[in-house]
Amino acid sequence: MVVHLESWQPTPKGIQVELLVADECVRHGLAVMLNSLAMVDGVHLWGSVDFAPRVAAAARDRAPDLLILRYGDLDADATQRLARDARERGTKVLLLLHRDHEDTLDGVITVPSNGFIVQEDLTSASLAAAITRVTDGETPMPTMLADRLLSRARESVVRPAAAGSNLTPRERQVLELLVEGLSNKQIARRLTISPHGVKRLVSNVLAKLNCPTRTHAVAVALTDGILAGA
Repeated sequence: MVVHLESWQPTPKGIQVELLVADECVRHGLAVMLNSLAMVDGVHLWGSVDFAPRVAAAARDRAPDLLILRYGDLDADATQRLARDARERGTKVLLLLHRDHEDTLDGVITVPSNGFIVQEDLTSASLAAAITRVTDGETPMPTMLADRLLSRARESVVRPAAAGSNLTPRERQVLELLVEGLSNKQIARRLTISPHGVKRLVSNVLAKLNCPTRTHAVAVALTDGILAGA
């Protein structure tokens, strides 16, 4: 299948968005929303489920500020690889979820993304809010994902969390604030430390929990009871 590049609107300012959605109606609906936002100055559309290699190659020459990728349009390995490569280039990743994905959320949280949006709940205003939160370093998380994580935490048997037992008191504080959804800047203000110090602490937490992303660390903290009794 040949990749179909539908449009590219380059401009010197604002956010450049790469949109990877196979469904034509969803793709064009999102493009209309994105183009209506003052913060967005360019939208690059890809409309084939075979687009992963071409997208990765194109992004190396022109890395966008934001990649919106619909979960399920690619196989798990391709999704992981594309999201990981984007983040390594400094591109923020928003994962677009369908309500039908509720039963596969365990896989969703392993994708190295900066946040999540639900297709059925999207409006121009909610999309703008999600992009703003991601730009500010926060992690937008839809209710269905948060409820799933909390439900798993309630249903699981709280056990000693070996992976989290070696966290320092300060790292546990940072993990608690990650669970609250705070950005690095917000954590720095809350703990009255520098943003650089927060970045180092977050990196330590991810390494000790063996988690590739903040979202994954939050999931592990909730489901493994790492913060229970803290």
